Amino acid sequence: MKKVLLYLVSAVLAKFASGENILKNPGFEEGAAYWNSSGTEGAYKVEGQGRRGSRLTHWFDGKYAVETSQALENLEPGFYRFSAYTIGGAGGESYIFLRDYGGKEIRRKVKPSEWNDWRRTATREIRVTSGRCEIGIASKNRSWFSADDLVFEKVRDAEGKPVESTGSLTNDGKAPELGDRSQAIQILANKGFDYARIRLLIDPPGNHGLHQNNGYVLKTARIAKDNGMRVLLDLFYSDWWADPAHNRAPDRWASIKKIEVLEEVVYRYTKNVLTVFKREGIEPEMIQIGNEVNPGMCLELGGIYVNGWEYFVALTNAGYRAVKEVLPESDAMIHYAGVGPESIDWYKEYEAHGGQMDVLGVSFYEMWHGSIDSAADTVEQLHDLFGRTVYIVETAAYWKRSEASRKTNYPHTREGQNAFLRDLIAAVKDLEGLGGVFYWGATWTQAHRWLDAPSWNNDDAGCRGLFDDEGRATPGIAAFQDLGPDLAKGVDISEALYAEAMGVEYRP
Repeated sequence: MKKVLLYLVSAVLAKFASGENILKNPGFEEGAAYWNSSGTEGAYKVEGQGRRGSRLTHWFDGKYAVETSQALENLEPGFYRFSAYTIGGAGGESYIFLRDYGGKEIRRKVKPSEWNDWRRTATREIRVTSGRCEIGIASKNRSWFSADDLVFEKVRDAEGKPVESTGSLTNDGKAPELGDRSQAIQILANKGFDYARIRLLIDPPGNHGLHQNNGYVLKTARIAKDNGMRVLLDLFYSDWWADPAHNRAPDRWASIKKIEVLEEVVYRYTKNVLTVFKREGIEPEMIQIGNEVNPGMCLELGGIYVNGWEYFVALTNAGYRAVKEVLPESDAMIHYAGVGPESIDWYKEYEAHGGQMDVLGVSFYEMWHGSIDSAADTVEQLHDLFGRTVYIVETAAYWKRSEASRKTNYPHTREGQNAFLRDLIAAVKDLEGLGGVFYWGATWTQAHRWLDAPSWNNDDAGCRGLFDDEGRATPGIAAFQDLGPDLAKGVDISEALYAEAMGVEYRP
């Protein structure tokens, strides 16, 4: 039975492993370069409002048939897979295809979807024996159809061994050129912040503030280290925001049905990521195994309310095991969003089911989680119960009125933000077991320059940063000095490099 399970895990891991994208201009940011279209004249074009930047569109005023393809040469022998994100397609037939690879043409129909509801379609693996392959998208339709973020990748070598992956490793051509320095990080370090928190996604979409692939995070972490800061690496295990309302599995893992397989995938991914950081000499001192994992992680399979605590704990323990193997001196954190009795009960259940952790993290936002006294009591009780260091790993307060009209006990002004932070820090700084306090969204400012978020109707996060609309530091930054020398003065800098590359200037 054990041999059968190991074979199954290896086979499915091969399916979900991934190498580098071989396609040129996969997101059509260079227009139609490297792509060939044929069929109904005028029924294909490249335009804006894609999943990330530009998109390919098939459309004609009437019935049409068109295909867009790219011919690839000099491919190494092995197994490959093709995928694409699409929208539209109602009123006809659309599909992705593979041909001229040494086997029979492969087609995979694309399900229609509404505007901005980007859906990923992937072919099965194919074995390339001819050294070449033609990939493409075809439409026979009466309505519009669009595609973006096409990927052709090697998943196994000629002997069938998986190509190891750590997710998106490099700049994919859609992000702006990132600098080797950061005004924001330097200012925050000079103001006394000594711990940088950075989120990492599997395949971030590039919009809604999510552009933190491995290449981006490695560069951000290096700049933080160069400025004398320690690093907390926040592993989302998702392509999207990981929070109590989401925490869904990344697309490349979403169809895994067996917890044993997903457990192994989480372990390998975590180990691969940390190995890259270690090789680059920028080891994070602390690693989050998931972000705000109240409902579980990699939903639905790892959802507590779907499959119970056992599946969820299997995934977090897999991540924990990888941390201890690669960076045994670093702390692994489990992170819950909220304070009060519910958070304490949650951690009790987690430990009762065998969940492993070195330190505990909680999010505390006054507008969602209650009073400062409740936050202080929670830190104290968690330390007493578990004997581990506790971090307030996320907090923030408004420096100006938000369109979301969040209700707080502090005015939405610079003075109000400063007062909240000073009162919070005064309430927790002398508690035994507190490890430190981290501010979330500190560098989130001037969103009009860099934030592509068509489904958001306000910029609530921009009203809570530590830099105002002109990029000037707010007085609240100074409040963290009250923590003293022995506690972490932490700040999330996940947006900084991207915002600066898009023209944001930060000032002390």
